[in-house]
Amino acid sequence: CAAISPDGLLVSTGSADGMAKLWSRKSGKCLQSLRGHRHGVNSVAFSPDSTLMLTGSVDRKARLWHAASGKRLYILEGHGRLVHAAVFSPDGACALTGSADGTAKLWSTQSGECLRTLDGHLSGVFQVSFSPDGELVLTGSDDGTARLWSAESGECLLAL
Repeated sequence: CAAISPDGLLVSTGSADGMAKLWSRKSGKCLQSLRGHRHGVNSVAFSPDSTLMLTGSVDRKARLWHAASGKRLYILEGHGRLVHAAVFSPDGACALTGSADGTAKLWSTQSGECLRTLDGHLSGVFQVSFSPDGELVLTGSDDGTARLWSAESGECLLAL
């Protein structure tokens, strides 16, 4: 998996060895090696201001990192199976993860606390995203459905 930071200066990659790396987009030099996941990294994402990075892994955890220093800030634990997808809210205040356990979870980027669990899919959640205003969450599952949720209440508003 790979992502480009919103400011265009960094590239992040995740690999099967459980490591994520931060690279300079201009020089191609590896700036940080982010160690901590016990299994492969399936997803990487940058916060809107490019200061934080989020990784999701086969080890059922997501991790929040400080991009410049490579320091791990929080381990986001609570999924019962591997984490397929991870993104930040438009304001960077929340992270969203989707898992093979059929749930998505909203996390505080300030505390690492799970704010709510979005439960309703019958199979794994492979795609997660926020609306531009951050009020809605969209999840896509291999159960053949997509669901639209209220980010504030966690209520499922629509199943497609």
